Amino acid sequence: MITAFSEGFFSPRRTNVTSLDASRSHVLVAEHDPWSETVVRRLDDLVHLPIGWDGYAARPVQFSTAYFTLSMLTQLKIPGCEVPQLVPGVNGDLQAEWHTESGSIELHVLAPNRVEAWYLDHDQQVKEVALTNDFTLVVGWLESLMGNGRAAEATAA
Repeated sequence: MITAFSEGFFSPRRTNVTSLDASRSHVLVAEHDPWSETVVRRLDDLVHLPIGWDGYAARPVQFSTAYFTLSMLTQLKIPGCEVPQLVPGVNGDLQAEWHTESGSIELHVLAPNRVEAWYLDHDQQVKEVALTNDFTLVVGWLESLMGNGRAAEATAA
């Protein structure tokens, strides 16, 4: 079970930026395993980035995007799957990335239910797809990338 809530309202830190006041937001994760805890810590870091973290005007990752990403990654977690690299974007978005010798997967989370998925397989074939909340295809990609031949069973995020 994953739960998120905020105390108070969505209030901008500056008049030209609207975002959740991350200091009053909370994500509770019932499952305590190293994989999930690593993801939660990294997402928390990304939500708390200062405005201009890139030396320009980049915004921190939006809380709603981080929460959606946590839910999505929970659905994608398969045995033997490494924790993805979580990379902030400049517009409050983020990317979850897996890179191995046999290929790469990048999930660009633009906002909740707006994900651009990209897969480079071992034959250097590129697959690109826009996703909303069904990540069954990505589970198959991950199983191929991690060397798992089992059939994928995933639920929608």
